[in-house]
Amino acid sequence: MIRLLIVLLFLSSVAHAADEDSIKIDVRLLQSLPEKRHAALLISSITDRDSSPDIHQKELLYIDTLKRLLGDLLHTYYWHSEFPNKIDEAIEARAIYLAGLNYPASGTTGCTAYDGFVRRYTISMYEEEIVLAAQAISRRLTDADIVTLGESKSFKEWKIDWDQAAKIKTEPNQAPEPTTLSVTPRAPSSTSRARQGRGSS
Repeated sequence: MIRLLIVLLFLSSVAHAADEDSIKIDVRLLQSLPEKRHAALLISSITDRDSSPDIHQKELLYIDTLKRLLGDLLHTYYWHSEFPNKIDEAIEARAIYLAGLNYPASGTTGCTAYDGFVRRYTISMYEEEIVLAAQAISRRLTDADIVTLGESKSFKEWKIDWDQAAKIKTEPNQAPEPTTLSVTPRAPSSTSRARQGRGSS
């Protein structure tokens, strides 16, 4: 009887120690991202009735949403301090660089089209970072020391939801628009090609 009591006390202490060593992670924010993306794209989806300023504002609105979602992920699930400062500036600087690559043999980068490239590259990078973070978080959730709060999904399931969130139904008189706001390469205009490189006749 005494031996059984000792064993029970030992098991209880081991379970208590294991509970103290465990890390509790609330997965509800992670699982809510596809729904939040869908809601943002409903507002930001581009139609054939939108003017250039309308498209500009919708893309900026979606970028702001992506910034907030990424910031929420970093604040909630990352506790180290190894991220560099001014991450947003680094992303936007790379978007400008990538946009410039679309204008070879040209003295200028155009105007409206160039700004659109910058915004769409920015969107693409923020989306990629959110997906990368979601994959890392989902992988961490499978470790033995993690206790999840809320319903947890595999990354594969989460990614399906994330991709589905980008599918926005359009009205019959609206032209479907890729809701990921992906970049479509476009050659520079004739005016921007006015300056030819050396070796041209």
